[in-house]
Amino acid sequence: MAHFDLREYLEKLEAAGELRRIDAEVDPNLEVGAIAQRLAERGGPAAHFVNVKGAGHGVSLLGGSLARGSAGLWSKVAVALEIDHMSEYRDVLDEVVRRCESSIRPMQVGGGACKEVKIEAKDIDLESLVPPTLHDGDGGRYLTTWAFAVVQEPDTGFVAWDVVPLMVLSKNTLTGRLPEDSNIGRIYRTKFAAKGKPMPFAIVMGAVPTATLATTFRRRRSTVSDPEIAGSLQRGPMQLVKCETNDLLVPATAEMVLEGIVDPSKTAESGPFAGTFGYRIPEKHSGPVFEVQLITHREDPILPFCAWGTPTSEIHIAQGLDSDAQLKARFEKAGAPVIDVFTPPWLAGSVVAASVQDPGRQLRSQRGGRVGRQGRGTGRPIGKREDARRDRRIRLLRYPDHPLHGAGGRRRGGTACTRHGDHGTARCARRCRQVAGGSSRRGRREAE
Repeated sequence: MAHFDLREYLEKLEAAGELRRIDAEVDPNLEVGAIAQRLAERGGPAAHFVNVKGAGHGVSLLGGSLARGSAGLWSKVAVALEIDHMSEYRDVLDEVVRRCESSIRPMQVGGGACKEVKIEAKDIDLESLVPPTLHDGDGGRYLTTWAFAVVQEPDTGFVAWDVVPLMVLSKNTLTGRLPEDSNIGRIYRTKFAAKGKPMPFAIVMGAVPTATLATTFRRRRSTVSDPEIAGSLQRGPMQLVKCETNDLLVPATAEMVLEGIVDPSKTAESGPFAGTFGYRIPEKHSGPVFEVQLITHREDPILPFCAWGTPTSEIHIAQGLDSDAQLKARFEKAGAPVIDVFTPPWLAGSVVAASVQDPGRQLRSQRGGRVGRQGRGTGRPIGKREDARRDRRIRLLRYPDHPLHGAGGRRRGGTACTRHGDHGTARCARRCRQVAGGSSRRGRREAE
């Protein structure tokens, strides 16, 4: 069975050598962010900061909980799935594809550990939760970089879970940008803001890792919900409990839950904040205000955070895994001779590589594009993604009977853009070859 909660997962991480407890006092202003950023860049164990300056309510912070590990890119994901942390990525991917073949519906329970402590509205102080300033130049302190918001459509009952980085605005308010193509952004704009009605929300912090992982997976809303994906990943139904101030259901074993409303009449500026490509948009964004009316949490809650913008963090790992799982399932359904699929997470999802059995056979992608014969069609755009990056075209590269990860995988990922690409991909490779590892001179000559 799956991990019962985040704490059980951390015990397994520690047993695998993928967790370190930091007893020295650390500063949430840039220091914890710098440590998490280095872990994301170079790989290493998750860092549990148990002595954070200014923390109240027994709060501790957790960085790199699903980011690149000491044993490999996917070692922490393997622990979350309860398979050998030394597993090859192909085994991790096959396990995810197999589990996602059937959904497991959640079950409602009467109570849970997330309700051990209640903080009423008058006593709420979000600053006491020590939201970190991750990067120099960020517009504020972001509390929910590896937490997810929960909202529900009032007419259909559809439930959306989304990772939404929110910045602390005051003692009881948060603000942030809701992407237009996210489920939560769509529900807020069409079902609440358009009608001038407040939107109830819950923000879940420190859920079992398969739940947070599921929120980053992009699926068509008519097929499966995020709680069902989480159940599939953990091979058992998610146990959900009703909130105190609204009817939303949240994971019963979460470390902390924030409850409140979003009033359409109120907006505030947030940012700048780093995106998944590692670039910070300098402009501020106007977004809705999340008013926190109640907090419930476990004793001594552990609050995870993610160093957005720096490959290879949790968000890169999760989105790359989702992309590969969907692509491989579609290739298999279409009967295509694809033996391996890989979206290099250190390239932030800009490239997808496929290993095929027959290099002379043309493959038609299920995303509307085409992979041609060697040197002619390889590297052409395969269409628009069905996730948060709908406006960005992704290149599909093909390697005949070639492993796409493991030793040398980062070098292949960095030079692949130029090996069979055009001048645009050559520019892409020049930007990322230092991250990917290895030279791309030969690829640039071939591209030019």
